[in-house]
Amino acid sequence: MRNNVFSIKEALILCLFVATAIKVFAQEPASLTASSTTVVTVYQEANFGGDKRECRVGNYRTADLPGLNNNAASSIKVSPGFEVVIYDNDNYGGGNLVIDGDVKNLADFDFNDKLSSMKVRAKTANTVAKLFRNPNHKGMYTVVKTDNLTLNQSELTDGVGNDALSSLSLDPAYEAIIFNDKDYAGGDRREPVSVLNLDPRFNDKVSSIMVRKKVVPPSPTTLKFDYKKKVALWMPGHGYVKYQVRDKGINLGWSDTPVFEWEVQGDGNPSGKVQTGKLFRLYNHVEKDYLVYAVRDNGIHLRWLKDSNKKDAFDWTFESENLANSRSAVFLKNRTLASDGKPAYIRYGVRDEGINLIFEGKTSFAPILIEVQ
Repeated sequence: MRNNVFSIKEALILCLFVATAIKVFAQEPASLTASSTTVVTVYQEANFGGDKRECRVGNYRTADLPGLNNNAASSIKVSPGFEVVIYDNDNYGGGNLVIDGDVKNLADFDFNDKLSSMKVRAKTANTVAKLFRNPNHKGMYTVVKTDNLTLNQSELTDGVGNDALSSLSLDPAYEAIIFNDKDYAGGDRREPVSVLNLDPRFNDKVSSIMVRKKVVPPSPTTLKFDYKKKVALWMPGHGYVKYQVRDKGINLGWSDTPVFEWEVQGDGNPSGKVQTGKLFRLYNHVEKDYLVYAVRDNGIHLRWLKDSNKKDAFDWTFESENLANSRSAVFLKNRTLASDGKPAYIRYGVRDEGINLIFEGKTSFAPILIEVQ
């Protein structure tokens, strides 16, 4: 009899232990239960009124949105850390917008009573800019995130549209450089703050854009590059400049990955570094020669020292910028052109022959980023 009583007690203790364990394990952190928590609420009326549909992380076709009529959404609430991509067709087709905050009236973005499907997800990168089709931050727009700061013509068509940008909003820590042509070419303009109405020269005429962290001018005595260390030269949105044999123009091309074949050589001062504004030589370890300015029939006017009539290769200076949490950023300036009062800064630019580089007369264009091996 005692054994039977003891067994019943054991069973009761075991049940109590299991119930406690279930209660403890049920108290998971919110981040682990996000998929089962409402993070987006879609409302049929503006200002978060009328019928609504509460949504968790996941994909929703028209049939998955009970309680909300098709093509009837007018406002949306989005929890911090999440975003929703809304589409004007079923099965995630047609025009779309990425929304990562509360929107009182979708009519402001030309999307009132159009929502037919959507995708709710956690944000993986921060939004730093929005590019709007209409003035005053309205109309269809394109989102720019920290994981994709350069948008070419094809990336603008689905949202703001090519040749359609009229206003833009910017995170205060970022600035934008807008271009009239695709491939970050043509006329360009630097926008350091949000703009409600673009300059008429660029309104409805932008085909590519770069967004970057705002630069902080350093002291003019800042020392930048260690002598005798190989570096890679990177132009965001285009690639790394490298040695490449070609039929016309100087033997230079592009790489998608870093190519550490360049060396910035100063005047051999005891510090072993090159100073901003001081002359230096730019040496390529593949060609085993120095890059200098010299006139040629095809492509940009650059040659290797042995192919020019120059006596030395101290043909370069740089003006630097400090980019927070980034590589060294410089505007590469040619001494020969500058002394003649001509455009002297190297920048990306499309040309018919040779590597796509040109000389520019100003520094508003995005700088070259230098990576040390």
